[in-house]
Amino acid sequence: MGDCTSLYIHIPYCKSKCFYCDFFSQPAQSVPDEYAEALCRQIAFFKTTGTIKELSTVYFGGGTPSLLSQQQVKKIFSEIAPLLRGNCEITFECNTESLAEDFLECLVSVGVNRVSIGVQSLNDNALHCVHRLSKRADCLKVLALLSSHGTNFSVDLIAGLPQQSEQEFIQSLQDVVSFNPHHISLYALTIEENTPLYKKISQGKIICSPEDIDSQWLIGQKLLEDAGYLQYEVSNFAQKGYESRHNRAYWNQESYIGAGAGATGTLYQSENGVLQEGVRFTNTNSIDRYIEYRKNSDFSEMTSSKEPITRIDFKAMPGEAEKLSSEVLAFEYFMLGLRKTDGICIEEYENRFKKKFPKEVFEKGIKQRIVIKNNTYSENMLNSVQKTHYAMSKKGLLFLNSFLEELLP
Repeated sequence: MGDCTSLYIHIPYCKSKCFYCDFFSQPAQSVPDEYAEALCRQIAFFKTTGTIKELSTVYFGGGTPSLLSQQQVKKIFSEIAPLLRGNCEITFECNTESLAEDFLECLVSVGVNRVSIGVQSLNDNALHCVHRLSKRADCLKVLALLSSHGTNFSVDLIAGLPQQSEQEFIQSLQDVVSFNPHHISLYALTIEENTPLYKKISQGKIICSPEDIDSQWLIGQKLLEDAGYLQYEVSNFAQKGYESRHNRAYWNQESYIGAGAGATGTLYQSENGVLQEGVRFTNTNSIDRYIEYRKNSDFSEMTSSKEPITRIDFKAMPGEAEKLSSEVLAFEYFMLGLRKTDGICIEEYENRFKKKFPKEVFEKGIKQRIVIKNNTYSENMLNSVQKTHYAMSKKGLLFLNSFLEELLP
């Protein structure tokens, strides 16, 4: 399936689950040693089978990776260290209540060169409403630490949180920008079914307007651009040169491996530059099964195999794997590529898939208009760029999913 150049490491533990979160995680005050050991064994298996030969990006996500102990962090890094390229981007997600200076120093000492901090809001009412453990004071303390430390850091924020007015949202965003983070991810609040937030909104206990979510996000988009942050993807803004290389790997259909319970990876197969097929796998989201499998599996007979990992491991391990046809990958090229502000390239599509670009579909999209709060914006949802590219407009990025559903079923 080709050399894998990116690795995602999932830490599925949180001290408390936020009401809007539908990501896989379990409540815990710390990460069990046996989970960290299972992670190391899976990474070792990827190495011995040749699935990972060299890494250009590593991303620790969750959950809350900063619940790992310093000893566990060092153990995991001892496993991945031989694979790291000299300029490897290594991102580590942290929550404000679990990032202290000594932990930050530990991360830097092992090679982490990018910290992603989950702030979401600097408004205590909004944080409390969605069951965030941190408070404004905690967030400001960590932002000051990262800013003074000189570490490359990114901040996550959410537009449209309940009990946060438009002016309070703007103030939060301005306060975050004052710490000069290199990167800011601004998400529009998504109300997922089967989350406590969805239930409370359905019961009328929390008021949350989709129009207010969209409106706040668009205000935030302009504020960030005015502050010098370039939007390069639906939810991501960066100072020049600080775009997330790991996330770009996803959007550009580059292979990546997922390690940890619930982690997903995708491997692509190309021949003479033409994308033939892919395989997507998801590890079991049962932490107990993941630990037991990794604890009891003997990989010695597999280490000399030249078969791709998708044929020797995923059938045996608990989890799921699916083959991705060229047709599926062609659709995903649109789905992923249109997330980027530079959009998709007609020539690249035709070279990558040896198919004619469906230009008529996108020309239809150009004629669509955007409506928010009963106001029709003059801006198109989709733009044609120099007749060689198509890209969502700045406001259109917020409506990417509906565009794909209508025009690319």
